[in-house]
Amino acid sequence: MDAGAGGRELRDRVALTSPVARPSGGQPLLEMSAGKRHSKAASGGQLRGKKALGIARTGPLVMLTLAFSSGGAYAHVELMQRSAAAGSDFRAVFAIDHGCAGQPTTAIRIRLDERIVAARAMEKAGWTVQTTTVTVKGKDGSATQVPREIVWSGGRIPGFFLDQFQMVVTLPAAAAGTVIYFPVVQECGGTVVRWIETPLPGENPESLDLPAPFVTLINGKSSAPNAP
Repeated sequence: MDAGAGGRELRDRVALTSPVARPSGGQPLLEMSAGKRHSKAASGGQLRGKKALGIARTGPLVMLTLAFSSGGAYAHVELMQRSAAAGSDFRAVFAIDHGCAGQPTTAIRIRLDERIVAARAMEKAGWTVQTTTVTVKGKDGSATQVPREIVWSGGRIPGFFLDQFQMVVTLPAAAAGTVIYFPVVQECGGTVVRWIETPLPGENPESLDLPAPFVTLINGKSSAPNAP
């Protein structure tokens, strides 16, 4: 598709603007397709490429769409370590550098890659942590509960303060160079920022406005989590 005539592909635009599903228990589940792309031609006033920030509404949450340029008011949510041994137990430390346009962070939701079969969240003083699991059936018919989302909620990080959230996950024993993404939803009261963008083939990840944190697998395996 020609970038000028047809417009850029929208990165996860449906996921960025769709409501967060809530199960019967009332706890929101993270809905996102971190690697999925949706093509749409550019036309009058239409949001294009990474120039849009989707903010969802669920119940009291406000639905807005804010346009901004690269390097805007939103600092990234990043992993402190971006490479780890394939098949190892990896201590994932997520750095929250900023609130949402100065608003305090009140919840962090992290979606786990389907190849991750074990994860343990670290407790955080003043916050409630919850792990959502799904049932996966093996080839032998056995059923296993595997983690799909970890949520910290009930706390408060002032808008211009730094903080961290940690978990230990078992990374897949995949080939070196495989990239594992951790899409993150950051809630700031009534505002939601979705850090779920992944690069198109050949695209520089640093060019994304709302990049999903990621770790690149390298050769070697360690049975102990990396140092915090």
